[in-house]
Amino acid sequence: MKQLSSLRKHVAVIVAVVLSACLFFVAGAVVRVKPAGAETTDYDERWTKSVSISNSQFADVGSGDIPAPNNWTGASLFSNTGNAVKSGVLKLDEYGESNKDNYKLDIYDEYKTAKPDSPFGNGNSSQPGYYQGTNRNVLLINANGADTAFGYTSDSFTLSPSSYYKISVWAKTGSLSANSGASIVVNGVTDESAGFKGEVDTKGVTENKGWAEYVLYVETSAYKTATATLGLQLGSDKENSYTKGYVMFDNIVATEITYKAFYDETRGIQTSDRKTVVSALEDVPYMTGGDFETENAFGTIGGNATTIKKIENAENGVAENNMYGLEKQLYAPFDNGNANNVFIVSTYNNAKSIFDEGYGYIESKTFDIDRYSYYRISAWYDGENVEGGDGINATLCYKHKNNTSDKFTEAAATGLTVSTEKYNHNGWSELTIYVKGSDVADGYEAKLRLGLGSKSNPSKGVAMFDEVKIAKITPAEYSDLSSSGSKTVTIDTFTDSTGITNGSFNAVGTYDELEYAVDGSLKTPLAPSGWTKYTTAEAGTSSYSLTAVDTKNAVSGLVPVSEFDSFETWGNALKLSSSTDTAFCYRSSDFTVSASSYNTLAVKLEANDLKGYGANIVLKRGGKVVATAEKITQSGTYTFYIKGGESDSTMCVELWLGLNDRDNNATKLASGTVYFTEVAFASGSTEEVFNAKSEQYAHQRMVAALRNGIHEVAVSLGTEDLSLYDSYDDGVKTPYNWTLSKGSGVVKYGVDEAEGALMLKNVTKTYSTVTLDNTFALKADSYYKFSMKVMTRFDEEDIADEKSVGAYVKLTNGDYRFDFKSTAVTVDSITDNNAYRTYTFYIKSASSEGTTAVVLGLGGSEKSNQTIAGTVYIKDIVLENISNVDYEEVTKDLKDDENAIDDYSMRVNLAAATDDSADDADNADDKPTDDKTTSGGELAWWLIPSILLAVAVVVAVVGSIIKNAIMNKPKKVDNKKRSSYDRRNVVHGATAAKPADKVADAEQPKDDFEKFNDAEEVPATDVTETPVETTDGNAEATETEVTDVSNETEATAEDTVAEAPEATAEEVPAEEVKAEEPASEDKAEAPAEKKEYRDGFDD
Repeated sequence: MKQLSSLRKHVAVIVAVVLSACLFFVAGAVVRVKPAGAETTDYDERWTKSVSISNSQFADVGSGDIPAPNNWTGASLFSNTGNAVKSGVLKLDEYGESNKDNYKLDIYDEYKTAKPDSPFGNGNSSQPGYYQGTNRNVLLINANGADTAFGYTSDSFTLSPSSYYKISVWAKTGSLSANSGASIVVNGVTDESAGFKGEVDTKGVTENKGWAEYVLYVETSAYKTATATLGLQLGSDKENSYTKGYVMFDNIVATEITYKAFYDETRGIQTSDRKTVVSALEDVPYMTGGDFETENAFGTIGGNATTIKKIENAENGVAENNMYGLEKQLYAPFDNGNANNVFIVSTYNNAKSIFDEGYGYIESKTFDIDRYSYYRISAWYDGENVEGGDGINATLCYKHKNNTSDKFTEAAATGLTVSTEKYNHNGWSELTIYVKGSDVADGYEAKLRLGLGSKSNPSKGVAMFDEVKIAKITPAEYSDLSSSGSKTVTIDTFTDSTGITNGSFNAVGTYDELEYAVDGSLKTPLAPSGWTKYTTAEAGTSSYSLTAVDTKNAVSGLVPVSEFDSFETWGNALKLSSSTDTAFCYRSSDFTVSASSYNTLAVKLEANDLKGYGANIVLKRGGKVVATAEKITQSGTYTFYIKGGESDSTMCVELWLGLNDRDNNATKLASGTVYFTEVAFASGSTEEVFNAKSEQYAHQRMVAALRNGIHEVAVSLGTEDLSLYDSYDDGVKTPYNWTLSKGSGVVKYGVDEAEGALMLKNVTKTYSTVTLDNTFALKADSYYKFSMKVMTRFDEEDIADEKSVGAYVKLTNGDYRFDFKSTAVTVDSITDNNAYRTYTFYIKSASSEGTTAVVLGLGGSEKSNQTIAGTVYIKDIVLENISNVDYEEVTKDLKDDENAIDDYSMRVNLAAATDDSADDADNADDKPTDDKTTSGGELAWWLIPSILLAVAVVVAVVGSIIKNAIMNKPKKVDNKKRSSYDRRNVVHGATAAKPADKVADAEQPKDDFEKFNDAEEVPATDVTETPVETTDGNAEATETEVTDVSNETEATAEDTVAEAPEATAEEVPAEEVKAEEPASEDKAEAPAEKKEYRDGFDD
């Protein structure tokens, strides 16, 4: 019952708390909720907002003789200055004889006997001082007798666009050099630091203990956020601006202010006022009539008849409770006390004193959107009680001039929200529309519409507009800012479907500024998006020269197609031109050739007076050349037919005027002009087409007259067929996908077209290898036959030299290698020294996918006598699948430690190598170690059952020990405090017998069980215990145990009593009942006795 009562109390408390919280939030909501448009906040020109500059009072300092201010960085303004400077935080109240030598201020007459002081940090709330909230720390920079330029720079702070700030700094100077001074500047607002540069000098100031206040008024960019810092300096960052003397700074306060306050406080200020303006505001031109000062100059006004649409003079504000239904007086966003017109739209019904639905707008005259240009169109707006429809909105309408219809494409920003926080512009907000002009055509025009609601979606309320401007911006600014604009408009809507990033050359990259010639054309071409320009020194082509080539007369970039085709007005071309011999290129972004696919890469170009090595097209994979079309001097389409390899290939294409070479980049230069108009990659070609083009190309590339300016090139990225080589080399052709490694001797290598093989030749005794870059894919648990044909040519004496290493072929996996010197074949006593021998590796792959490749070598590198001169050829390199039956058949006679099947065949069991590695790992696990994890870092699974069993045993043992400890701990029993039904209140032996009538009474059921009171204290002597006989057929249970049931294990045989005779017990006075203490030495017998005298209670 007590528990139930406690539960009820807890529930009541919880309910009360919940109800209180609900009432709190409801009250908050009621306070916050206002009817739509009921905001009546007036914007005060005296409004300010604090700007945090970290540690502006220099209270937070480091350690040292002159502690440095935290959140500030001290440094010399020029190299080799400031070595003698004493700088840091000077604690004025701690300055004295014991530390004044740290500051060296006593070298100045004014401090030989006096202490430095300031007006700050004096007084408290009960004793007003000069400036509350300040301290006695100042920032000191002391030149210490040397010419110096030294300063501190604050941590950065953020200044919002189109905002106004006031930064106040107090300073005191002394003993400055002539024509120089200290500086207070702000960095990060304008291109260079700005403010008081070398102009801080308090000489002659007598008030405020010689300290003077300097104020910087900061006007930020119209659209760029500034990350600013404050600089406090002795000297300045102007060239050769050094000084002697000292300066102290303190009490830095930065606040944001309104435009009105900025205008009023900066009007007519002079440097002598110790005030200056730092402005980053761009000179953004108004859209024609965008200030609304001249009637009808901006454009036309329209809307439904009942809506008020008017240009209003807001010089003294627009009064409340007027024809527009305003609830507060509104001022223009740039309120400077001069005439200032704004355009107002209101749907207020003055007769009914309500706002009706309606719409109204003002629409500008048309203006041009130049090709390649980016724009920021802006206007300031405010409103009241705006509800429903399109709300306050701005719409850009645009079309091409060749479109003779009046149909414009419209891009609208609707539902523009009214700010309640733009205090610095009297509550007005700025809307912005960012426009990316067309990259492919001239002749677009646009107009701007500003309004409330629309014909199809009317609204209620009041809207006002002012300060309509338009500015050209850079692509970088467009990229940074457009995402935060009210609307972004891209004039071009076409999709580049060439398969190459900007393969149509109709997307312009970034630029700093557009420069136009007198005729309106661009002075210089523009960078193409998605393409990168490289010189020969920058191209980084593997095995090609990095020697720089002169490009000073080169002109390159995107130009309109009309430059070479006067009948075409749409589109661009990539122009590469030079009046003198040169070589440079543009490289595409990467594209992917899928495995086992058939594709085409088509390049369209226009050639104009190309000379020398002409234009060139280079196809690359992984930085290495795989195919080229060279010496192009004719216009047309040049196509690469590409067969995909066994896996996807990442490719790129380079477009060259001239070309790099492998020597010194002097053999393939060119002059003239080439226009690339499109580069298109397409999949979906066929094997039949590829095979036909490949056969044709194999013939044409071998004939000089045909390969120069070749229009169709076939390239296979798959299994090595020795087709990837430089067709334009003289003699043997350099392979594109083999890598040479050699000693110090003379080595030649390349594809011998006559042999149809790759040749490796040591002209002098040395060693060399060529490794196939193309790897062959090996599927898991598969079988392969990897064969190749090889021929050698050595002198007889080299063949006879047993110490020299001849030729060899090996795999890149493990030590699987064939060594040989002569491959001659003798049949019927006739020896063929030009015969090719076939060497075969029978491969069993590992349990996971892998790769392999072949290495061809000549000579040995370990000892000098292993080198050799000679030639080896390799061709017909083929990897083919075989069955496990075929593999087992050819390798069945080999022992486990054997791999050579015969002189020309070898087993390659990559699975065995993997198994051996696994066995080594297993053996490592058998060794003693503290780390019970596998080599892979995972827990050995077989340990888990053992670990769990061990944990269980430990838990059981510990639990048993704890239980016995608790059970064996003696407990103190207060027999005076027991419940009325405590079973320890018993009557011993026959003295507890009761009359039969009392026993009978005890057998009667009672309904007074609720009379027990757990909290009642009953003396043990007042209680007797009556034997109870069960009535449900269970065995009779008689309670005669007198031990403490809370600790039954402490009972002893002496603590037990005999059963009382049934129905003979007599009531005994309470004082005869005695409680016995259990004997400690008999505790172990307690469990048996408890079982023998168990009662009906569940103890």
